[in-house]
Amino acid sequence: MANSKPPKPKRKPAAPAKPKSAKTEAAPVTDGIHPAARPFLWVGNHGVQRGFIWLVGALMLVFIGLDYTFNRHGHFSWEAAKGFYAIFGFLAFTFVVLMGWPLRKWTGRPETYYGDGPYDGADEGEHDV
Repeated sequence: MANSKPPKPKRKPAAPAKPKSAKTEAAPVTDGIHPAARPFLWVGNHGVQRGFIWLVGALMLVFIGLDYTFNRHGHFSWEAAKGFYAIFGFLAFTFVVLMGWPLRKWTGRPETYYGDGPYDGADEGEHDV
């Protein structure tokens, strides 16, 4: 038993170093708004929503004005009308946006469709495969 050395004790791996920033954890949600949604709260402002509609309407008028700069030859008579595509595009946009409300009513589920409370996972594993 010559030259037998005792085994070295095993070390525990070192814990990963924490970043040096002051905020290492997310702030708790106290007002019910998810932190990822905060940068987009300005979109819910009534003035922004109205301004968006005015912007789309102004763009329609610009494109109608641009339509007078060249002569369009369409397959149908109404395609050759000045501003046809701008007005058609605006009406199509408006139709799609406004159809969201009836489609939600028609295809939506009530809030209690999947049960009365939050999912707790209690019935997991009870299904026959």
